Amino acid sequence: MVSPKTDIKKTSSMHFWQSDSFKNIVLLVFIAMVFTLLLSSKHFFFRSIIDENNVARRDIIAEKTIEVIDTYKTEQRKKELVQKVDPVMRPAEDMFIINDFDNLISSMYQIKLSDETYNEKFEKLLTLFDLSDTHNEEYLANFFLNSNEQTNTVIISKAKHTLKKVLAVGITEKDINDNNLQNIIVKNSDSDATRNQIKLITSLIEQVIGPNMILDEEATDNARKNAADSVTPIRVVYEQGDKIVSKGERVNKVKRDALLKAGYSIVQINAKGVFGIFAIFVIGLFSIFNYLKLFEPQFLNRKYISLITILSFILTFISIIIPPDWSIYILPIPAFVIMLSVFTNPRTSFFITVILTVLISSALWLSAGRISVFIIIALFTSVFTSKIKFTNRFQLIKIGMEISIVMILCILSLYLLQLCLTDMAVKWFIPDIVFGFINCLFSGIIALGMMPLMESISGIITPYGLSELSDANQPLLRRLQFEAPGTFSHSTMLSTLAESAAEAIGANATLARVGALYHDVGKLKRPLFFIENQNYFGIENPHCKLNPRLSKMVIISHVKDGLDIAAEYNLPDIIKDFIAQHHGTTLASYFYSQALKQEGTENVSQEQFRYPGPKPKTKETAIVMIADTVESASRTLHEYSPEALEKMINKLIVEKLNDGQLSDCPLSLRDLKTIAETLGNSLRAAHHQRIKYHDNILEELEHRSKQKIIPDDKILPENLKQDNDKKNNN
Repeated sequence: MVSPKTDIKKTSSMHFWQSDSFKNIVLLVFIAMVFTLLLSSKHFFFRSIIDENNVARRDIIAEKTIEVIDTYKTEQRKKELVQKVDPVMRPAEDMFIINDFDNLISSMYQIKLSDETYNEKFEKLLTLFDLSDTHNEEYLANFFLNSNEQTNTVIISKAKHTLKKVLAVGITEKDINDNNLQNIIVKNSDSDATRNQIKLITSLIEQVIGPNMILDEEATDNARKNAADSVTPIRVVYEQGDKIVSKGERVNKVKRDALLKAGYSIVQINAKGVFGIFAIFVIGLFSIFNYLKLFEPQFLNRKYISLITILSFILTFISIIIPPDWSIYILPIPAFVIMLSVFTNPRTSFFITVILTVLISSALWLSAGRISVFIIIALFTSVFTSKIKFTNRFQLIKIGMEISIVMILCILSLYLLQLCLTDMAVKWFIPDIVFGFINCLFSGIIALGMMPLMESISGIITPYGLSELSDANQPLLRRLQFEAPGTFSHSTMLSTLAESAAEAIGANATLARVGALYHDVGKLKRPLFFIENQNYFGIENPHCKLNPRLSKMVIISHVKDGLDIAAEYNLPDIIKDFIAQHHGTTLASYFYSQALKQEGTENVSQEQFRYPGPKPKTKETAIVMIADTVESASRTLHEYSPEALEKMINKLIVEKLNDGQLSDCPLSLRDLKTIAETLGNSLRAAHHQRIKYHDNILEELEHRSKQKIIPDDKILPENLKQDNDKKNNN
């Protein structure tokens, strides 16, 4: 026997599999799979030519002349030239060598001036010297000991002067190793020095001289950079008809670049990469779903989900077919934001665009800088779209002009940042600026062109579509004007009242106005059964000959008739809501009272005389219900004083509240107060007082016109005469 708990678990499980939550999960997974297939095709199917082993799948022939740079050979050539550049050395003024020279001369004088014998002095001098040629050492010692003070001073002075000049020129290890030092000393000796003096000077300098050249790193780097820059890039050209790769050939860097320019996909991902794309799309779509569920539940229905999905598919498909030699900034994200903002709202559009941009960019491995540019553009587009008025379509084109400037600034800012890290030629970012500018400039035009198509596919009406429906030349409104003129007049007045009230509480004023224009189109089926049309055609009320139940059926059926006519004229569902909900489930009180009198209380119930509903679900439909009741009741007033209007409006609103007609709409008590005040002001303006003229004004005007003289003081009423006198006096 199965326990009750087991039955409960089975029932709960079956309920989950049949619930909307499960359906939403399945829909999200399905959409994610489609997106994954699209983006994976960029790597696997769409013009893919290289397999996962970097081997060509087939022969590829150049369809046009393709020129690519062999970066490997170019870099190798640069390295060779750089290696041939010798380090740049510069001489350093080495005071240690000068000091060593002074110390050597001082030691020589100490030995010469000592009291030792000549031979002892000679031997000690030889110990100071360390010349490669011992003959030069002996010659220098003998000369120094045998010469007088003046001769030694001249030799030492010339030697020190020559030493400074040699140090200024610079001595390297190579000069010493190549025995080139003597030549350098001779070249820098005084011009008046004799051969013997040069020999002595050379011997003295050789005792202390050493390499004094140091590496000039800045000059060396500049020399090597100049050498590298002098290398002309090695180009490889494939003429039209040349074979780029052969089937089975391993593709190198040059041929990969050529294939990329030819429009073939060279990036490959494996199964893990595909699963990664799928996973990130599931997460992104789940984020969008929860955002709509928490903050914008009115858009969480099949129509809006279908619209968002279709637009997202279009954007994703464009992202994978963009030619490789085009800039990614041609991706029409601004047009996507504009269209989604018009169909939903700018806040929702921005959130969805950010998520979708990150998903597409991640799948296509775009840089973080490019993603940032797209997000900033989406933000500015949303802000600009939120400020437009939907009475002028040119404003969408103006948005394109504005965001094109923002796009240029963003791209320039990004490349200025990149210039801090790497050297980049101007030619690399000019295409990005051009493509980005064109993309933004035409985004408004693209959005305008696609809106009617998206409206037709999704069944969602935009503010521009609402404006078109409010045109008096619409076939249905023209028919209402001629076949039911009283109803048309009532609807026109009601549209003004509803628009003012909706605008006062921050609701959709355009929607309220258009909904009011069409709310009573069902009266076209039997226009003469409604009192506003009876007065126009001057006929007797046909309800006088009908019983209350039949009259009730005729009156209440205008709601169903209106829905049938709306379907015939393809009115959007959002307008059909006004037709169905503008009476809610209110009571046809007049015919109910008549039935009570004729049949008795026990034979009549209120449910038999109520409209089928449903009750208003939105602020706009509730406003039309209230304004419809107030406008109709205002025609029965004999006095349009503020007090009388306020009393009537408040009474009618309280009746709607007590009857539960406003229980399903999001109107607050503050909204109802504002609506009451706005309707009162509008009705007072509509029923304003006129000046009462003299009864015999026409006769007097006719009499004066025959005399060709019509004095102002005789024609004007007394109150206008006084005003005219004041103007003349001024």
